[in-house]
Amino acid sequence: MALFSKLIKCGHCGGNFKVKKERGKIKYICSKYDNYRNCKRISVEENFILDLIETRYDKKFTEKEIRGIIDYIEIFDKIKNKEGEDLHILNIYFKNDKPIILSENFLQL
Repeated sequence: MALFSKLIKCGHCGGNFKVKKERGKIKYICSKYDNYRNCKRISVEENFILDLIETRYDKKFTEKEIRGIIDYIEIFDKIKNKEGEDLHILNIYFKNDKPIILSENFLQL
């Protein structure tokens, strides 16, 4: 099972993100886009989300621990920065803590 399965929601259509393996990496993509092309194509790597969470708490988490602290994740967009790198716009909501907010030019860990 993927680490964030059933925890990621699309900020555009409200649908769930589903797991895909692309180029050997676990990624999540809006299921309404992937199944019907009824949304925006936004994908995010599992390790990117995990790195944000582990950076915030300065520790490694097990799958059980992750599922115990995450309420849900909302992904709004993926854009390119001026260096051409992917920049995700997302919020990670925790059950008992302030959210991680990542926007175009703002990061709250």
